[in-house]
Amino acid sequence: MRFILIFLALFIAEIWSLFMVGARVGFLGVLSMRLAMIIVGGVIVGSRGRRLKAMLMGIPVSGNHEGVVWGVASGFLFMFPGFFSDLLGLALWVPQVRRLAGRLLGVRLARAARP
Repeated sequence: MRFILIFLALFIAEIWSLFMVGARVGFLGVLSMRLAMIIVGGVIVGSRGRRLKAMLMGIPVSGNHEGVVWGVASGFLFMFPGFFSDLLGLALWVPQVRRLAGRLLGVRLARAARP
């Protein structure tokens, strides 16, 4: 139930952000920004997704595996409509934020795995 309320609040915040930015730059400005971010997200998911697929298939991939996973997550956030998700996706490119998110996710998964 809590997850649904959080998701609903985020959805409302995303719609609100679209309206607030639209009031400043107009419909075409918001539309062009969203299209640009969707394209950026698609490129990120495409490039990082291929590396993630190779990694999951056991093909040696150079680089940081954690960065690949968070890169895919970031790309999907860029494609989600709204500006708060774009900011979160951008924040996931900062290594310290990725480490913090990884720790929080690890704690959450460990709690969920307990009987």
